[in-house]
Parts: sequence; C-alpha cells; structure tokens
Amino acid sequence: MNRLIALIMAIAATAGMWAQKNSAPDFAYPRQVEKNADAAIGKALSRADYPALLEAVVQWSLAKTQVSSDSIPAVLTRLNAIASSVSDPAAGAMLTSLRATIYTRAYLNNRYTYDRREFTADAGEDFALWKPKKVHGKSGTDNPAAAA
Repeated sequence: MNRLIALIMAIAATAGMWAQKNSAPDFAYPRQVEKNADAAIGKALSRADYPALLEAVVQWSLAKTQVSSDSIPAVLTRLNAIASSVSDPAAGAMLTSLRATIYTRAYLNNRYTYDRREFTADAGEDFALWKPKKVHGKSGTDNPAAAA
C-alpha cells in the first residue's frame, strides 16, 4: 500500500514536468531510462505486477517526453494500449489519471492556441489540432485549469 501511495505522489509531483522546457537536454540519458523502463513494462505486464507497471510507465513516459514534447502522442498511444491490457481496476484508474494529466498539461501549455481555434479538419488522434472541447473531454474536466 505504501508503494502505491508513493507512486501516486510521484505521478502528482512529476505531472508538471511535461510542460517544462529544457534548454540543453542530455539526449543519451533519457533514451537509456526509456529503454530500461520499456523492459520493466514488459516484465511487469507479464507478471501482472501493477505497482511496478505504473512506476515503469511513469519513468518511460517522462523519459520519452524529456527529449521532445512531439513524442506525447506516442506516449498516449502506448498508455491506451497498456490500459486496455490491464485487468486491475486500481491500475487502470491510475493509467486513466495519468492520461488525463497529460492532456490537461498539454492544453495548459498551449491554452491560447486551443481557445482561439474555431475550426479544425478531422484531427484524429493528433491532440495538437483538437478544439478545446475535445481536450476538456479527454482530460475529464470542463475546466482544465481546475484540474491543474
């Protein structure tokens, strides 16, 4: 139980990191973390060790987005795939919360762009082209500023 609480606190503490910009990131280190976390995700899924899975998913997603925020769609796609394969309701809820946090932070990072958008063609899964209403729906709130 303590491990799950620590994981929840880690997610909450690191949620703002997606919105931060690094002026000179070390590209080698995040890729190594990403590789290690990717292996840990596979092991945790095969053992149904959901606390380890959640920890590895947070590490992987942070490492993946540390190099470039352009990888956020890939992170969201992977989170969707992992969430669909998880049978534990608590782990599924944590993954849903993580996805909502990513959508909320992405919106808040570019709020002006989203709020001024009047029309977009079929944006599909590219959240950078969505209207605010769709971003709000994915983040689980009508007011993303309240969720931050």
